[in-house]
Parts: sequence; C-alpha cells; structure tokens
Amino acid sequence: MPLPARDLLVAFYRLYFAPTLPLATSLRPYPASLPDVLAQFCGDDYQEDLQRLKRLLANLGCSIPALYKQYSELCESGGVQFIDFGSDPEFNNCIDGLVLVDLSQLKPAKFERYIAVHQESASLA
Repeated sequence: MPLPARDLLVAFYRLYFAPTLPLATSLRPYPASLPDVLAQFCGDDYQEDLQRLKRLLANLGCSIPALYKQYSELCESGGVQFIDFGSDPEFNNCIDGLVLVDLSQLKPAKFERYIAVHQESASLA
C-alpha cells in the first residue's frame, strides 16, 4: 500500500474509531495525521467519509484491508476502538493496528453468528 493510502487509512480509523483512553502506545508509532489528510474527511458522517475513503484508496490502486472492514463492522457505535497504529519496517512498513472490541456491543447478527452458536452447543454438552 503506498504511503498516501496508508496515511488516509490511519487518519480515517483514528477519526472514527479513536480510543476513549490511552491504553497502549506502539513502539514504532505511525506519524500523526497531517491536516491535509484529515481535511479529506468531514468527520461527522461516517458513511459519507467511508465512501470517500474507498474512492480515494481506489484512485491509489488499493482498498480497505479486510480485517479493518471486518472489525469496524462487528459492533454498534463505540464498540470498536483502534488503540494505536504503528509501522513495521521489518514487514515492508505495513501498518500495525491494535484493536479493542467490546463484545457486549456486538451487533445482534454478529452475536448470533460468532457467540450464540457456541453457547448453544456448550449447553448441549
């Protein structure tokens, strides 16, 4: 993923999935988002900004990584936080993201798919 795409990705997830508390810090922190990168997003309309992020990344020949999409869609608003981002020079400078998921805020369909099915099978045993 080219650097401008990484900057956009980190800026978006910092904006919409910011941690409520400083729980951890990367040993190799990703640089703070520049004002011109942040200016790409309105900051108050998640769906609009998500579509904008997708278009901007597509223009750069990439897309939102699958795990970022999956984690951000697991919970109701506030249930997922990206605690911090880092850059890993030993792995082609990929972005590391520490994600906190509050399982009590899972969307009902996700709860049924990932949790309830195991609760039912455990009660049958």
